Order: sequence, then C-alpha cells, then structure tokens
Amino acid sequence: MTIGMSYLKFPRIRMYWASATRVPMICETMSRERYLLLRRNLKVVDDALISDETRKSNKFWKVQPLIDTVRQACLANPRSSKVSIDEQMVPFWGSCPSRQVVRGKPNPCGLKIFVSASPDGLPLDFFLYQGAGDSITDDPACTDLNIGGKVVMRLAETLNAGTILYIDRYFTSVYLLDLLHSERLMQATGTLDLRRIPKEIKFKSDAELLRAGRGSWDQVVRDDEQICVVKWYDNKPVIVASSNEGTFPPDICHRWDKKNKVYVDVSRPSSIRNYNANMGGIDLLDRLISFYRISGRTRKWTVRVIFHLFDFALVAAWIYYRRQQQQQTTPRRDQLDSFEFRRRIAEHLVYSSTSRAVAVYELVESDQEDSDNERPKKKKKRTLPHPPPDLRTTMALHLPTIPDAEKCYRCRMPGCKSNRARFQCTTCKMHLCITKDRNCFKSYHEM
Repeated sequence: MTIGMSYLKFPRIRMYWASATRVPMICETMSRERYLLLRRNLKVVDDALISDETRKSNKFWKVQPLIDTVRQACLANPRSSKVSIDEQMVPFWGSCPSRQVVRGKPNPCGLKIFVSASPDGLPLDFFLYQGAGDSITDDPACTDLNIGGKVVMRLAETLNAGTILYIDRYFTSVYLLDLLHSERLMQATGTLDLRRIPKEIKFKSDAELLRAGRGSWDQVVRDDEQICVVKWYDNKPVIVASSNEGTFPPDICHRWDKKNKVYVDVSRPSSIRNYNANMGGIDLLDRLISFYRISGRTRKWTVRVIFHLFDFALVAAWIYYRRQQQQQTTPRRDQLDSFEFRRRIAEHLVYSSTSRAVAVYELVESDQEDSDNERPKKKKKRTLPHPPPDLRTTMALHLPTIPDAEKCYRCRMPGCKSNRARFQCTTCKMHLCITKDRNCFKSYHEM
C-alpha cells in the first residue's frame, strides 16, 4: 500500500480513503486508522532481544536487520570494473541519533549513507554513517586517513582487485591513492581539494592557463610515475588526481560560451573525461529515488529510514531489471519504466496477500432514464480492463452471480466468442459463460 502511495503522490495520506479521492487498491485493503496505526508503530526488530552493548555501539540497531537484508542483496549484484563512491542523504528534519547537515545537497538535512555504485546507478555496497565517534573501519592501515579516506577503504573491501574507483574531493588525497594501490590493488581518480595538494606540486597559475585559452591544462607526474595530478581550466580550474591515467589521449567536448551564446569545442584531458563518465552513479540513483519517493510526514527516524530502504531496494531492482533487458536486446517499448515497475510490484504485494475480494475495477455505465416519447438511448460503457493476475488467481475468492437475469453479455474469456454470458465474478467483475460444453468461469481463474 505504501509503495502504491509513492507513485500516486497525493499530498495527504488521508486522501486515499476520502470519498472524493479514494483509491480502491488502498482503501479496500485496509482501513485508514489501521494503516496509520501500523505506520506509527512500524518496527523490524524486537527491542527485548537487543543487548545494552549493542544499543551503545550501534546507533541504528532499531533498523539494523533491514539494513543487513538490503546490503546483502547489494553485495550479490555483479561487480563492476568501474565504481563510484559518494554520499547519499535520507531526508529527515526531526530528532535522530546521527542527523547530518550537508550544504549543497537537494536534501541537506538527514541521515548520511555512503554508497558504492556502478556507472548506471546499481548499488554495490553501502553503510549508514553514525556521526562523530564512528570508527568506520578497523583496518590498522587506515589509521592516518581522514573520514573520507576511511569510507573509501571500507567500501573497497567488497570490490574486486583491479577495480577503478571514482571519487570526489571529499574523499580524494594522494595518500589515499597510494593506500588503495598497495592495500586493495585498486586504482582511483578523483577531484582534489586545494588544501590537499602536496606542497611539492607546482602548477601554472590560473592567469597563465586563462591566457592559454579555455581547455588548457597543466599536469605533474610523480617521480615513480604512479600518480598524475592534472589542472584543467574550463570556466574555472579543476584539479584531478589519478593513479590510473593522465591527460592522454585528450578529446574534444562541447561547452557553452556565455559571452558569445554559442557552443564551443574545448580540449579535455583523458582523466577528466573518464571521471565525468563514471562518477555519476550515486547521483543517478538519488534522482531515480526522488521521482517516486515514499513521502508522508513522520516524527520517527526509524520509519523514514525503513521507507528510504524500500525506495533504495525498488530502484536498485529496476536498474538491474533494465540491465537484464538490455542484455537480452529487448525493445525499449517492451521494457517497464520505473513507474510501471513500481506499480506492478505494489499490485502484486497487495493482491497476492489479500484474504478477501478486492474489487478494484468497476464497470461505468450511464443511468439515463428512458423517455415515453423518445427512443431509448444506448447505454454508454467502457470496456473493463482485466484484473491483475494476482487478484484473478487468489484462492477461492471468486463467486458467480447473475446481475441481470434478462440481459446477456459478451464472455470475457480470451478466445471465447459467446455473447450469452450471464454470470459475473463478484471479485473481478468479469462476465463469463458456463455451458454444458465449457466452463469459462473456471478456466478464466486458473489460466
């Protein structure tokens, strides 16, 4: 039901039960008060089974079983040769043990999740940041790293040797690149903060690069040739450090010229090109989650995290589904988009678990009265769509009835051409025929 609300996007939860805006799939499955009661008391762990030591060491013990379940599914995803690592925010403004504020994010306030993902957005691993005092990793080799470096080293543990990592300036340092190469056998490329540039590196000034023209760059390669640091001037200088590649081979990219209001060709180093192509996995994942995020105000951080993990898992499943469809060369028109994928999952979960008949689809007919002086007008009606398979085949919920003894309908059983169907299913609202030679009512609910 909650997943269904995420793509319908009513501004208030109570509207799904209101007479003017009611949604049968939701309001006929559970009463409003029961749904709100369950939502307020949603839990995934028995508090009595949690020790005092666990409560002190893990601030997220209330949702840890669900975190572990989703993470195990991420670890089962195919490992990518190129992986990006970045932070993700769970939007929440209430009171919680580890609320963070990250300015510049679409959702600046909430809980922080560090995620590793493939370039197409498929998550490979993640963990929730507990804030100050979180050791992040117990690896003794990471003692001298800052928080960002420890995050990268922890998420790199579940990746294959030889993986190329792409990270932003929050994580990147020359020391981290050396440690990834020696401890994890991995290479990395990332933007570098000015404060973390080693003092021995001397670049051309911004003025010199500006005089050389847009797209000019300067690079410094360490004596052992293990790390290359590139300063590229586009609209402003960008500094990238890499243990994987340098400036060659460069390419040409199209950039907007504000002054002349035209696109211009700009030379771009190889490390910048590959960074732009492979760094956006987590941003893509965030954007897909934001399209149909499970909303609804709540004061409990546990409910917000649970719903975010639902969204996280749904989007990850759709990305994996889309990847499989592309590998099978399925035409794009035959692939489910994110909306339809989520809708079908919601319907399956509702109809496969219901214990009573849920009449979602109703036949709409005009109730015009016949006039004594006028010829009766033909009643207008629209064809009732077939119910979802999960509803059509759910247990013994389908009973026949005869709505009108004097009227016959076309049988809705695929392949049957009879126009003398008198029986109607009380759940599916489909008219089906029963004769001596065939029983379309029985066959329809078994196919």
